[in-house]
Amino acid sequence: MRSSEVADLLKISEGPISLSYSHNIIEGCIDYYLSVNNHGLVNLFQESINNMPNIIPIIAKYLNIDETLVQHDVEKYFSFMSPSNYVSRESLFHNVFIPLAKIIFKKEINLDQANLIINKALNLTKDTYQDYLDEVVDQLKINFKNII
Repeated sequence: MRSSEVADLLKISEGPISLSYSHNIIEGCIDYYLSVNNHGLVNLFQESINNMPNIIPIIAKYLNIDETLVQHDVEKYFSFMSPSNYVSRESLFHNVFIPLAKIIFKKEINLDQANLIINKALNLTKDTYQDYLDEVVDQLKINFKNII
């Protein structure tokens, strides 16, 4: 999957925006494989969402913004990032990638073209997602060694 393919799908110039959305697609595919291959993560993810009412006041206080704004943004975010959206390829496609693209870019998306891109991204990440995740965790351990 190339950024140029995503730019063509979204009918935008290739550049930082198409690269960013390409990155989001890859991340979504990694999340998909994590959900499918590590069922405990789905439960942990759902528990975290269920705990958001306790976390929202902390986020609002830290950011010095109104709790209702944080609540709204959290609800909007989890409408796409719900654990149930990552348990099947179809759900990932229809409940995450396509709606997000339509909302962000305010355009109809060619589903056949999008399907090809998602398939490429899934194929790219299938055998490497765990290595990528391990690298991220290693970097987090370095960056937050004083905390964890």
